[in-house]
Amino acid sequence: MVVVNVKDEGAMGDGIKDDTDDIIKAINKLKKASWNGLNGGGTLFFPAGEYKVSRTIRFVNHGIEITGEQAVNTFIKPSKNFVGDTVFDFTFNGSETEWNWSYIRNIKVHDLGFLGKDSSVLANPPDMIRMDKVYDLNTLENLYFEDIFSSAIKLINTIGVTPTETVGQGTIIQNLMIINKTESLSKATKPLISMENQNECYLNTIKILSGDKGWSEYPKRTGLKLSGCQGITVQSNSFSIMNAPAIMITFATTNYQTQCKGVFLESNTFEDITSQAISILGGANSTTESGEVRYNKMENIVISENRHYGLKADYPITVNYSTDVVIRDNIAINLGKDANRTLVYNNQTQNISDNGISTTIFGVYDDGNSRSWATQSDVLVNKVNPGITLQEKAVNQKFLFKTGYRGSPKYGFDLKHIHSTGEESTILAWKDIVLSTDFLFKLNPRTALPAAKEDKQGSLCFIKADTAKGETKDSLYICMQDGGVGVYKWNKLM
Repeated sequence: MVVVNVKDEGAMGDGIKDDTDDIIKAINKLKKASWNGLNGGGTLFFPAGEYKVSRTIRFVNHGIEITGEQAVNTFIKPSKNFVGDTVFDFTFNGSETEWNWSYIRNIKVHDLGFLGKDSSVLANPPDMIRMDKVYDLNTLENLYFEDIFSSAIKLINTIGVTPTETVGQGTIIQNLMIINKTESLSKATKPLISMENQNECYLNTIKILSGDKGWSEYPKRTGLKLSGCQGITVQSNSFSIMNAPAIMITFATTNYQTQCKGVFLESNTFEDITSQAISILGGANSTTESGEVRYNKMENIVISENRHYGLKADYPITVNYSTDVVIRDNIAINLGKDANRTLVYNNQTQNISDNGISTTIFGVYDDGNSRSWATQSDVLVNKVNPGITLQEKAVNQKFLFKTGYRGSPKYGFDLKHIHSTGEESTILAWKDIVLSTDFLFKLNPRTALPAAKEDKQGSLCFIKADTAKGETKDSLYICMQDGGVGVYKWNKLM
């Protein structure tokens, strides 16, 4: 394996001399190495120093490693007169007719820092690292980014034989620090990490500090934007000081793969995010002029065990135009337009605004702990403010409060903090429901009971008072099994 030291090719790394040409000379030296018959292979090594560059450094090699001594003492610094839209640009190698080689493969960039302050004065500051049509075995790790006005990392998919029918995949991004120290960067708007049309990628232990708490305004920029990406895991990362969604999951606009699908967000930390911590923002499906259907809804997204601190938006998690989203965060949630089949596990049942379709909300559940019923009741009654609100267009919602704890319950569940103006919503309560005398819950009063069937077992139904018959109060019924198997009836509760 060839190792080329950029200083051996004339680079100084003193932060003053323009090292661009010398770095390019070192890259060309690597082309003498061979990987599967194509130019590539080898290691490009940057000793500790500050390397000033004035134009894009383009890598077309497969199987190369770009490394510094350490991310805290080896820096790439685009200059004030930098020309180009990217500092490190990884693009395909080989003929465009050779489909197999129209991707970047087996690239590893690690132990480097990028300083963007000087280039931030430009009308169009450059991205630091861009990879176009990456495919398998690519790793970005142990990297430091400071004062980045544009994107620190951008993964896209725009080139090759059939760019509209292919996607990038298989990139690991981990152990990163992205920090902005200069207040003028509060005006920056581009996502710090942007990924479009990427599949099977893993992001881990990334810390993004987009600004400073003392700034007069927080940056209106997203930490991580996923557009048309599938099979993405975002785990154990930290996002701080933003006035835009820390994580944005949305549809792509360029390639055939428009959906974000199969995205897993777990154990991330959000602190002082005054916009949404997580925004799932799909769109209505559309049809192109050629008749091709573009599926723009987000699908199969899991949000689990994330932590939320400091300043927050009213609804740190928002979901729109989606199908099969699972949320396990104890935080206020807004299920908006066309949020379909959302499943919410919310132990403390905090503020949930629901305008979705076929939502299921699990309240307190039996986790095997022997906590008292008083504590469980407090969770649902005293700590809920305002509780769950079903908006006007919410339909087919279900609320499951499992009450099957060990021993005889002293307290049941008071459901008075759930309010609904939706249609055909039900509560599925498995047993031992206790209704308080000040029960305020009104769930879609009907004029007649529906058929008592197995799928209605445990459901509550309100029947509107028939004033023509002299009735003055609505009635509440619960559907229960009646004797034999498959026989059900509505029992009046109040």
